[in-house]
Amino acid sequence: MLIRFEDMPGHSRVWIFQAERTLGEGEEMMLDILIRNFLEDWTSHQRTIRASYEIRHHRFVILAVDEDQVGASGCSIDKLFRFVQSLESELGFVLLDKQKIALQQAGEIVSVPLHTLKEKVRAGEMDKEEKYFDLMIAQKESLGEFLKPLSSGWLARHLSNEFKDHAR
Repeated sequence: MLIRFEDMPGHSRVWIFQAERTLGEGEEMMLDILIRNFLEDWTSHQRTIRASYEIRHHRFVILAVDEDQVGASGCSIDKLFRFVQSLESELGFVLLDKQKIALQQAGEIVSVPLHTLKEKVRAGEMDKEEKYFDLMIAQKESLGEFLKPLSSGWLARHLSNEFKDHAR
C-alpha cells in the first residue's frame, strides 16, 4: 500500500539506492511510475506492506516501510532487490553499485570509487569535513543525517588511519 512519504513514521525502515549520475526528468518520471506500481502491490506473506518513497537530488531513491503492521520479510526484501535490478535493466542506469560513494563537492554531487578515497585523503585532495551521502541510514528519522562529513558514520571508520596520517 503506497502512502505519502511525509506520513511514514520516523521509525520506518529505509533503503537508499544511488544512481551514479544525475537523472533526467524523463528518467525520474518513468522511475516514479514504476516504483508506485511496485509499492502498490508489494506484499510480505500475502499481507500488504505500507510503503513509500521519494527521489532526492535527482539521484537517490529512498524507500520506506512502516513495519508496525507488516514487516519486510526476507522474501519481500528479495522482491524489492529484484525489482531494483529490473529498474536498472529497463531504465539503463545503475542503482545497486555499492562500490561508489556520492560526495557533495562545490555544490555538485559526484560519484567517486570507494577504493580511491583513502588515496585522495592521503594526497590531501579531500579532508575529513568533505560531505558524503550515507546510504547506510536505516530509519526515516535519521535522514536528517543523510549528508555528513567523512569524519562521521561508517566511512569515518574506513578512513580513520588516513585522517590520522594526514594530520601529522
